Amino acid sequence: MNVQSCPTCITVFCASARAFVPYLVVLFVCVIALGSAQASLRVPVSLTLTVGDGERISFDRQQLNRLPQIDITTHTPFTSGLQTFRGVKLSILLEAANVSHYQALTLHAMNRYQARLTRDVVTRYQPIIAFERNGKPMTIRTLGPLWLVYPLDDYPRLQSDRFYETMVWQLTDIEVEP
Repeated sequence: MNVQSCPTCITVFCASARAFVPYLVVLFVCVIALGSAQASLRVPVSLTLTVGDGERISFDRQQLNRLPQIDITTHTPFTSGLQTFRGVKLSILLEAANVSHYQALTLHAMNRYQARLTRDVVTRYQPIIAFERNGKPMTIRTLGPLWLVYPLDDYPRLQSDRFYETMVWQLTDIEVEP
């Protein structure tokens, strides 16, 4: 028996299809909402350095892209497995801002978390300001859009709470201490 020869089959088929319409509408709305939620977790890349007497130098994603970039492949205590981070060496960023003399830096996160880095740590371990992880721009959900990352696997000494505490994610500001 085929559907065309059976009016009862057509009625049952149409009624069944109509029953799925509300579920399809809900599914469509959920997909749209999920896309909006993910978009809201992306914030513009912006990093501000405060130097000396309050001089503020800001970098956006385009300005960071113009600086030499480097990849660090390492494990972190905050992620699973080997990760590849792309970003700009903090020392290069400071050079671009004409910061040559400083004793320490205070890094500030979106949630007001702060960490202090000495000049010696910056020059010895060359951390980067990462803006990509595994080839994708980082979002707030993935600890971005900016994250200070060390080459942890290259220096076993860095694998301690002392250094993990300075790996500021959702980085927004760096205060230069003379």
